[in-house]
Amino acid sequence: MNKHPRIAILMTSLLCCAAAGCSMQNEQEVQQRALLMPPPPAQKFNDESKKRELYDAHGELLSSDESVAGLQLPRGLTLQRTFENEWYFESQVATSAALDRYISDRLSPTEVERGKGFVAFKGALVKANPKARALTVLISAITGSSTTSEVYIRQAELSRKYVSGAEAEAQLRARREFAD
Repeated sequence: MNKHPRIAILMTSLLCCAAAGCSMQNEQEVQQRALLMPPPPAQKFNDESKKRELYDAHGELLSSDESVAGLQLPRGLTLQRTFENEWYFESQVATSAALDRYISDRLSPTEVERGKGFVAFKGALVKANPKARALTVLISAITGSSTTSEVYIRQAELSRKYVSGAEAEAQLRARREFAD
């Protein structure tokens, strides 16, 4: 053994390097397998149930991933119909009071009208998006149901630039000359 100490040291270092290389490769394989493994069913169920939750721990509506006219919508709204700059939603699960609290926290209205079974926010600007056009939001409870509500959102139209009579005549004259 004393005759070849260099060979013994060389063999020992080669074995250590080979073992270290294998362990690095095993760690990489373990990490790859962990990334490719689907999440456990319980975790997947918990994630999906959190997405379906409508209310937080304080009883307030949670935000959805959808927004209309710059306003982040709450969960539980279903789009019923839409027209240009108008959206009609219905909720079978959120009360009009919860919708009122949710929307009033996100708007700066110029006028609020409250009546029996409805709330109207007029000339409202979205707090999170002050550059968005003004909105009118009407929340109404459906008679005969404790949880069914409707939400109507209308976005103000862009202001139109009107030209004076003389400018309009000049534009028409130019169009007539071009057409001839």
